[in-house]
Amino acid sequence: MKITRSVGRPTKVEEGLADWGISVAEEMQDEQISKHFVASGKSLRSYEVVVKQNQVELLWASYLHFSLEGEGRGPGKQPPLNAIVQWLIDKGIKPDKKMSLRGLAYIIARKMGEEGNAVYRGERAGIDLEGIIENSWHDIKNEMALEVAQEASQYMLEAEKKLTKVKK
Repeated sequence: MKITRSVGRPTKVEEGLADWGISVAEEMQDEQISKHFVASGKSLRSYEVVVKQNQVELLWASYLHFSLEGEGRGPGKQPPLNAIVQWLIDKGIKPDKKMSLRGLAYIIARKMGEEGNAVYRGERAGIDLEGIIENSWHDIKNEMALEVAQEASQYMLEAEKKLTKVKK
């Protein structure tokens, strides 16, 4: 997993956000594996946590959006045929002798274009991003609040020392 931070010494908030982003990414990866949304492993390697200016972004392969609970891939345009062919290869799925790999990929792509994928149709549980964020935020928010309070307290003590020197 790639982690990108802003230049300079990170603040306690940025450190906490980085930890939180890593936690969310790791939990998403765990769900991705447990719910069998892994073919080649490329999507597992795509996660990136970006922390800058007291903000965090979590980036991942764009097609993972179709695996998210409550989302999925709806009907409409067919997915790219080459992507389905590659998925079949990565999964080790082979058509019977009467059909080519591209023929099987076309049937899958056509069905997805007509009906959406199994997550969209509610036939398969997706990655519960909302639940992951909620649970991990609950775990880290109190820790971050304490760190911010300690940092603020330290700042106030230093300011008080400076004021005391000025008064003397």
